[in-house]
Amino acid sequence: RSPREERITDAARKREKTQGRRIENKKSELELLSKIDKQKEEEASKLAEKIRKEQNYADKLREAEEKRKQEEESYQLKVRLEEEIQWANEIKQQQEYEPKLKEDEERKWEDIQNKLDTEQRKKCEENKISNLELQTSLQKKINKKELNKIQKKEISKIEGEEQKKKKN
Repeated sequence: RSPREERITDAARKREKTQGRRIENKKSELELLSKIDKQKEEEASKLAEKIRKEQNYADKLREAEEKRKQEEESYQLKVRLEEEIQWANEIKQQQEYEPKLKEDEERKWEDIQNKLDTEQRKKCEENKISNLELQTSLQKKINKKELNKIQKKEISKIEGEEQKKKKN
């Protein structure tokens, strides 16, 4: 071979080696980006699980608080009821010989019981409604966060694909 041919051959070999290194570097970059994407997905999954656990914990706390409030209200209602019963019995004994007053007290007692029953039912319904509203708002927030994460993932995937196309 002539020296010119050898130089051309050497230059071609060098170009091939350089191109091979570039290709290997690009492959390494793509593998690294893939690993980073997987890590981000795992982090997002862990965060979503943490949010679910926190929501469950918050739900349990809310339920416990509601139960405590209901028990307290129930206890207060029972005390009031016992007081009303005692009061009604005292009045009844005092007016044992007066039938008209006796009937009036019985009517008052029924009204009080009806009012207490109505109040208790109303409070239970209000608690149920507020719980449903709170759960709905929490679920909307969680759904919105998860939707934003999914959209960000899709955008990053599209950007990654566009970068790959530009590089190729």
